[in-house]
Amino acid sequence: MWPRMDSRANILEQANAKLTEYLTQNQMRKTPERYEILRIAVQTKGLFTVDKMAEIMSQEASFQVSRATIFNVLELLNNAQIIVKHTLGRAAQYECHMDKRPLICLICEQCGKTEKMEKQELEKTLSAIKSRKMSIRTQILYLSGTCRKCEAALRKKKKGNGRLKSDAKPK
Repeated sequence: MWPRMDSRANILEQANAKLTEYLTQNQMRKTPERYEILRIAVQTKGLFTVDKMAEIMSQEASFQVSRATIFNVLELLNNAQIIVKHTLGRAAQYECHMDKRPLICLICEQCGKTEKMEKQELEKTLSAIKSRKMSIRTQILYLSGTCRKCEAALRKKKKGNGRLKSDAKPK
């Protein structure tokens, strides 16, 4: 569940501090573009793409940035463990995820819609998983299938095709 509005300011504050620390440690510049993209990423509910970020930036930001800059900053934010990058389907999708809770994502194989699922029992199980071979940074579980909307459309299409075949006259 997404935090209430009053806690988003707190999340943005934590994200700014984490980004500043990351940039300092890696001797990188602290540009206004990076902090503006971070602000929008934190304020955006759910998943977003580079294109969606560019659209929001063109409406809300006081300056323009290229898609390449947005992409590079999102990669930087992913490396700084402020956002998570999902490579599902055609375009990479991102979301702000600073807590250590596992992510559980449902993906429709038909329309590509992605939703987060919250199941505390499953989150506890995933959190308990440890590996001797690596230090686990982020836990993401992807479950794919067909969403209800696409499933209904497929059923309707099959019914329609069935009627056409039965209504057709034999040759």
